[in-house]
Amino acid sequence: MKKEPLQYSLTRGGREISFSLVRSPRKTVGIEVSPDRSIQVRAPLRASKASILEIVESKAGWIERKLAEL
Repeated sequence: MKKEPLQYSLTRGGREISFSLVRSPRKTVGIEVSPDRSIQVRAPLRASKASILEIVESKAGWIERKLAEL
């Protein structure tokens, strides 16, 4: 049975970034910005929530640029 992605959001510079989190057996964190402006983060099963949020926050500039391109 497949689990539904968890929904998270963080605020950076007054802007909110909402994303779905999918955990899978992988070694790195991947961030995907889709044409429908949804953001999906794929993370290792063992990664802590704090470390995932830290990575997403560090990539917030990239995420915002990708959203602006759409």
